[in-house]
Amino acid sequence: MKKIKNILYYFSKSENDKRKLLEYQRIKEIIQGYSGEQLMAEYFDLKSKIEYMKNMTNFFIICTVTALITNSLLAYTGYFKTYVIALFSTTDVSSGSDLQIFKIVLLLSGIIFITVVLILLYLVHSNIKGLAEKNKYLLLIDIEKERRDKMNIRYKN
Repeated sequence: MKKIKNILYYFSKSENDKRKLLEYQRIKEIIQGYSGEQLMAEYFDLKSKIEYMKNMTNFFIICTVTALITNSLLAYTGYFKTYVIALFSTTDVSSGSDLQIFKIVLLLSGIIFITVVLILLYLVHSNIKGLAEKNKYLLLIDIEKERRDKMNIRYKN
């Protein structure tokens, strides 16, 4: 019973805040241990990685949305064209089997389309989450730079 309580407590807001505070303090100690040159190098490296991730995320989103719209429109018009041709070329229209096949194909293509969109949304979300983590680290470096500037500590070894 105590293990279950500890597991549930692990997900509580206060416990989450404690973990975030400990992580913040750990990273802050690491950053404060950097020399001036290390701090500047880390700052520039992180800044360039963030910009690269932003650019690649935007490029990925634009390309993906364009491809999804284009392919889905082409696929649906292709299915519709095939259905209309098949419907009017057969003499036995009353069976309805062509309509059932068309409905199944349309349903399956819709399910596949939604699945692909959800996977892509997850990828974009995880990339944006990584960007947020890098931004937190960059903010800590900015705070340390400001602290050193106030104390007139130069960025030399």
